[in-house]
Amino acid sequence: EFRRVLFRSQLRQLEEDGIIIRKAYPQIPPKVEYQLSAIGMEFRLVLQQLGAWGNKYIHFLKTQ
Repeated sequence: EFRRVLFRSQLRQLEEDGIIIRKAYPQIPPKVEYQLSAIGMEFRLVLQQLGAWGNKYIHFLKTQ
């Protein structure tokens, strides 16, 4: 249950920050979809570069 609460909190924060867009459908059971906003899509590129750097750094540490 704690994980679910934390996940919802993180989603809300990302929505407030404009990184994601939330769409709720008026149906039962409730349905909600999330997608990256335009600025979120741009941030995705930053994360990919950070991931690539992280992989290089891990390789660097293993060769020390």
